[in-house]
Amino acid sequence: MAVKVTDYNSPNIPTWCPGCGNFAIHASLKKALSEMDISPSELFIAFDIGCNGNGADMITSYGFKGLHGRSIPLAVGAHLANRRMTTIADIGDGGCFHEGLDHLIHAIRSNYNITI
Repeated sequence: MAVKVTDYNSPNIPTWCPGCGNFAIHASLKKALSEMDISPSELFIAFDIGCNGNGADMITSYGFKGLHGRSIPLAVGAHLANRRMTTIADIGDGGCFHEGLDHLIHAIRSNYNITI
């Protein structure tokens, strides 16, 4: 059975500011996942804190809210624990370019099968 965008919908209401780019980011993420036919039960998303971390409540999947800049190591750990899961690290700009940059470099050099 094909996965639909609505399969990822959550009953929670977003608290992002009007015009925030996170609305488009999460709509695009849901669309891409459905086009790739990835079931919510086969998906793990590690979230950073901050506004993008609120997305953990807006999408149906396995997920975890981590510390600032730490969604990449969380995604790596989830991938190593279950390599069959599609694993995504959702990290904000501040988290990625401050604490997360070292984790990004490590994930690239180690060639983990995760999406950042």
